[in-house]
Amino acid sequence: MKRVSESLSNLLMHITRMLVLWLSIAWLTSLPANAGLITYQTQDYNGARLFTDLRDEWFALVGAGAVVTDRDIREFNQVYSGNRTFNRLVLDVDMEGYGEWTLDIGLDAGLGVQAYFNDQSIYKDTSDIWWNYNWNHGDMVNLNNLVMPTGEHRVELYWIEMCCNGFNSIRLTDELNNTVAFLSAEVMARAQISEPDTIAVLAFALIFGASTRSMRLFRKGEKDANK
Repeated sequence: MKRVSESLSNLLMHITRMLVLWLSIAWLTSLPANAGLITYQTQDYNGARLFTDLRDEWFALVGAGAVVTDRDIREFNQVYSGNRTFNRLVLDVDMEGYGEWTLDIGLDAGLGVQAYFNDQSIYKDTSDIWWNYNWNHGDMVNLNNLVMPTGEHRVELYWIEMCCNGFNSIRLTDELNNTVAFLSAEVMARAQISEPDTIAVLAFALIFGASTRSMRLFRKGEKDANK
């Protein structure tokens, strides 16, 4: 009888673990296939402005034969653009559910910065921008509470640095999940997941932990009873 009880408790624990594993796999396979795409490009700049709109300026120079360099960026933290450089940063995401992002952008942009969200200009400053490595500095570019319903969204950032090439950093805040991290494709992927999905993962972990503990207590009770 004792062996039968132990076999039954082992079977129940195994079934519980397999169920939690299956639910976790099902959740993971539902995650967005696109981890979020970051495109960072630069071109040399001689200071002769053609347009007041920086995106128009960028593509006018490209059309005139400017050489564009693609930069490989894993995490946008302490990124040096170079002197006399025109910068273009594009974030492409495909949201699985409703989301809200805030981007805190620290730049060295001697000839200004302009930001676009879904093809609309949402921020422009033509002054000499220098954040001085201080997230609370008055020259910080803060794109607050960008509303992202389910579907594709694009954030574009253009800035020009003449001198003296301080580094640039960007933090992404997922307002729904209350997480802050330096901008990267992985961070964007996590922020594409809606809050209920995050709660589901935590629930799976709690269920697994509770079920395992219950099985251990059950088996301990059986052993005590059989002493």
